[in-house]
Amino acid sequence: MRAVSRLAAHKFRAAWRGWVFLALLTGVAGGAVLTAAAGALRTDSAYPRFLQASKASDVLVSPTGTGLGGYYAALAQRPGAAAIAPIVGLQALPLGPGGTPIVQAVVGAPLDGRFGRLLEVPKMLAGRQPSPDRPGEVMVDQIAAAALHLHVGSRLVMGAMAGNDTRPTRVLSERVVGIMVTRGSIVPVTLLDRVPAIFGSAALFRELGPATVASTAPT
Repeated sequence: MRAVSRLAAHKFRAAWRGWVFLALLTGVAGGAVLTAAAGALRTDSAYPRFLQASKASDVLVSPTGTGLGGYYAALAQRPGAAAIAPIVGLQALPLGPGGTPIVQAVVGAPLDGRFGRLLEVPKMLAGRQPSPDRPGEVMVDQIAAAALHLHVGSRLVMGAMAGNDTRPTRVLSERVVGIMVTRGSIVPVTLLDRVPAIFGSAALFRELGPATVASTAPT
């Protein structure tokens, strides 16, 4: 009888260890599954959260011509327009050593302090946004940084064109103060979203003047 009891106790201890191991294994596997599920849910909501954090606009309006001269003030008074942030597209391109354009790019500058701060706030990967009163500062997206081999502190030489001129009428030497990502550079929707993006300051637009404006688009 005593031998039978010892045998039963031994089998119980062996079975107990197996059940504990199985429970631990189940717990680890379950934790991994829950962690993966939580990560997937967070990844799935990352872009919508980015849009919310960046105060992304709902509508992009690009009028014929420049739209300068009261258009934006009138647009802001339209029903349903909660906020606008005008930005101008500049006729400017990065230049190579020989003074010829080396890459197609989108170059823009805000008309005032709203774009990039009130709406369409970029996610800065390094550095900061250009100061509104410093025409010699620019920030670039991660596409431009990779294509043009730029980092914070780099010098970016660009040629600005006026009117219908196809050759630069003015050479700019801009200091890169920030590397960023935008809604378009993360999830490209248009062809323009796929090319390098360079943004200067409102002071840059004032220095260059309306003659270098290619287009304007309040958001």
